[in-house]
Amino acid sequence: MAQDDSKKDAPPSQPPAQLSKPEFSKVEQLSPASVGFNLIVKVGKIKPIMNRLNLDGTRLRISEAVIGDKTACIILSLRNDQIGMVDEGNVLILRNAKIDMVNNGYMRVAIDRWGLIEKVDEAQSSDEINTKNNLSEVEYELVKEPNNDDLVEVDMVEEEEEEEVDIEDVVEEEEEEEVVEDIITN
Repeated sequence: MAQDDSKKDAPPSQPPAQLSKPEFSKVEQLSPASVGFNLIVKVGKIKPIMNRLNLDGTRLRISEAVIGDKTACIILSLRNDQIGMVDEGNVLILRNAKIDMVNNGYMRVAIDRWGLIEKVDEAQSSDEINTKNNLSEVEYELVKEPNNDDLVEVDMVEEEEEEEVDIEDVVEEEEEEEVVEDIITN
């Protein structure tokens, strides 16, 4: 009887957790509010943006890579160790990626500490990058819309651009702003 009592007290065995297959998005489906998405993309041109020595002796390196699939392209921001993991022409799986808004309304894909950049066989995605639909060139603006409860809700609204934005001009503006910030803080 003692053995029967011990079986009653033991918790019921649980089946092992089932992992679900990841869902992959297309670049064209991204919006300013996109978070936690997975992409299979090809890497285009990579451009270094910043290589700065901090006061504590660490180095901050930032590069931007044009990534995309057959639907669209967008800029991927790479920091420090991520730069060495990515080469032009690679096919990557980006897991748990997010959208960062820079320069008051332009989208960039970013991989933070919870995300993952994985190189895969180029046969997995033979798509060429659609550079005609660059989501990083679309400017978004915060628009305040009144709510029924007299509260203000903030939405992102796509703004049509009359002139194209040159990535090099945007990078130069960022660098000028950082130099001014460094001068002000010193």
